[in-house]
Amino acid sequence: LESLDQLKKLSLEVYGWNDESAKQIFSSLPASLEQLELRGNHDIGSDGWKSLDERLKGLKLLKKLNLAHCHVTDEGAKEIFSSLPALLEELEIQNNMHIGMD
Repeated sequence: LESLDQLKKLSLEVYGWNDESAKQIFSSLPASLEQLELRGNHDIGSDGWKSLDERLKGLKLLKKLNLAHCHVTDEGAKEIFSSLPALLEELEIQNNMHIGMD
C-alpha cells in the first residue's frame, strides 16, 4: 500500500483479519487517505486496534472512518478515539456492542 501514495479511499470491509494481518495493513496505510472503510472486521483484537491507533496519528487528511460491526472494545475505542485526525468529519461505530456507555 505504501506505493499508493495518492490513494484517497480504501475499502477493506469484512476481510476477517486477525491482529497480525491488521498490524501489517494498518502500518502501511498511505498518508493521502481520506476515507477508510473497515466495517465488519470483528476478528481484530486489541493489538490490531492499537496499530490502527498508532497509524491514525499520521493520517491527517482522513475525513471518514467506518468501524461499524468491528467488535471494538472500550480499550480499543479509547485508543482509537484519542488519535482521530482533526479533519475527521464522519465516524461510524454502530453495532460495536463491546463499547460501554460509561
